[in-house]
Amino acid sequence: MAGNKRMLGIFIIDILSSYASKKKPMTQSEIIDKLDKDYQERCTRSTLATHIGIFQSPEFQNAFGCTVKCDKRGAGYYLERDISNGELRLLIDSVMSIRSLSDADARSLIKKLISKGSSDFRDKANSYTSYDIGGLPYSNNNETLKNMSVINEAIINKKKISFIYNQIALDAKNEIILEPKRMERYLVNPYRMTLYGGRLYLIGNTEGHENISTYRVDKITEIMEEKAHIKEWRNIDKNYDPPRTMVESLHMFPSDSEDIEFWIEDHCLKDVVDWFGRKNFKIWSHKDKRLLIQVKCSKTAMQFWALSYGEYVEITKPKGLRDEVRKVAQKIYQNHQ
Repeated sequence: MAGNKRMLGIFIIDILSSYASKKKPMTQSEIIDKLDKDYQERCTRSTLATHIGIFQSPEFQNAFGCTVKCDKRGAGYYLERDISNGELRLLIDSVMSIRSLSDADARSLIKKLISKGSSDFRDKANSYTSYDIGGLPYSNNNETLKNMSVINEAIINKKKISFIYNQIALDAKNEIILEPKRMERYLVNPYRMTLYGGRLYLIGNTEGHENISTYRVDKITEIMEEKAHIKEWRNIDKNYDPPRTMVESLHMFPSDSEDIEFWIEDHCLKDVVDWFGRKNFKIWSHKDKRLLIQVKCSKTAMQFWALSYGEYVEITKPKGLRDEVRKVAQKIYQNHQ
């Protein structure tokens, strides 16, 4: 690379990215010295000034998502990115929270995000992420990122996908593995991917069925885009609405939702808001420090949700769900006698 004038601009950006920050900007002399030391590239002040002028233009910022800043004349220069360090931290923490990724994929994505930050940010981020990421429960499926890419392209192209869908199992050595639920490939109309509870899900329709179904992306293997066009979701469920479906399919259970009423102690209102959102339930009554709430939700999901809150919740409608919760609670009691 030494002596390649066409690369000079890239070298300058790389130096500012690696060594400069808002707190520690680099002067022209420091940049010129680094060019000579790291790239054996000689540069005059006027040439450097010309490049910096280009890097400060709106056209450069729109094309590359960054700009060279100088807060005070003579103080020096640093690279300012469209994504702030705080936004990068949020993205990194989000990747760390996704349990559908393999450990290797999570580390690779986080490394790429860290590289987009300032030099100060990279030092601090490398320190905390290398410690925090170590014990997190990631997936043993190394195909998740590939799955996401194929699903995304199929959604854009409005094409069906097929794949092997797996379940958690034990091998002969009692090691946890992914085992196909069936050898026949699933043929699915993909509509959307969504993140719920740290897991990535595919929302779609399974060929041969007339309902919306969900699949864990990290349980998919051998995925491929098919030539056939998808069946539009409006032809399956005219009432399908992705945000609403997310709320009604609590815990991502795909069963049909219906109106459910339950009493819950009023100090648990925060939990109802956390799970269902502020606008997705109605409070019919408030007495004896209890709230009577109506929500539209999957019955299977509500059963699990109610049991997780134990003595704080009483299902009132529908009767079938109330009876099922009682049966399960009795079974739990028997198991713990």
